[in-house]
Amino acid sequence: MGEPKTILIIEDDHDTRVTLRKTLEDEHYVVASVTNGKDALEILRSGSIRPAVILLDLMLPMVNGYELLEKLRKETGLLNMSIIVITASFPSEEQTQKLGKLKILTKPLNLPKLLEAIEAAVGAPT
Repeated sequence: MGEPKTILIIEDDHDTRVTLRKTLEDEHYVVASVTNGKDALEILRSGSIRPAVILLDLMLPMVNGYELLEKLRKETGLLNMSIIVITASFPSEEQTQKLGKLKILTKPLNLPKLLEAIEAAVGAPT
């Protein structure tokens, strides 16, 4: 049996964050969460968490999801993890170009589809 897979939730909405955490922990993932892009960037830069998957809300305080992605892309080693974008509204064509080939799921989230996307990205939890 390998190491449990860690998922980092970057989501400012309390109810969404709690629901995601409970769902993922029930599926035997290790879960960490932050409420803004600034804290996420600090955690990722420190190396204290090396998530297999990041669930990224786009509308965040301090550093939004688009800004966070831009910073991650510029820093070697920080974008070698899977990122699944979770958003309340489907991004415009321009915003979609900024996101690149990332998986995008809209809120309200379909939890089975989310779990399917996570497993497709990193495999089932151990």
